Amino acid sequence: MYNGLVYAHSGLRWIVLILLLVAIFNAAKSLSSGSYEKKDKMFNVLAMIALHIHVLIGVVLYFISDGAYFDTGWMTDLGLRFYGLEHFLMMVIAIVIITIGRSRVEKKLIGSRDKHRRILINYTIGLLFILASIPWPFAHSALSKMDSMAIADIIKNGKNGMPRQGKYIYNDEEMSNTVQYVKSLRK
Repeated sequence: MYNGLVYAHSGLRWIVLILLLVAIFNAAKSLSSGSYEKKDKMFNVLAMIALHIHVLIGVVLYFISDGAYFDTGWMTDLGLRFYGLEHFLMMVIAIVIITIGRSRVEKKLIGSRDKHRRILINYTIGLLFILASIPWPFAHSALSKMDSMAIADIIKNGKNGMPRQGKYIYNDEEMSNTVQYVKSLRK
């Protein structure tokens, strides 16, 4: 079940991004038109529904995953902080911004130009939050390197009652092997 949710969350990300881009480009293109048509409403609704489903799967993963692991010092571990706080918080902010924009279009705004402008602004801001919080592969490699250095420092100098082990590790290769072993225990 867990792996299925992870794959669904990861795959749905692309559908959400595509639907958001379609809604944004449609709003930009329709900004000068004189009407807010059913197709405009459908693009906006589909993007928002896909985003809500995506976030719902993400919330379930947040509570059943060990990626959001809260223990002493979790904020100093870049990987744990990313999944435990930054990714979650930025996605919630994105969905709130997009939902508020969509709600205002349907309930408060009258002119089609104002409706398209509101969708364009809110969906674009939401998309920027989403793009900033996606765990891109290039960002993960940087997190892994930083994480490895932090683990090496803890092994070398000790922390919270763990004695320092630096005197038993004689070279960089041994330290690298020890760090990789410790990282494999987290999975």
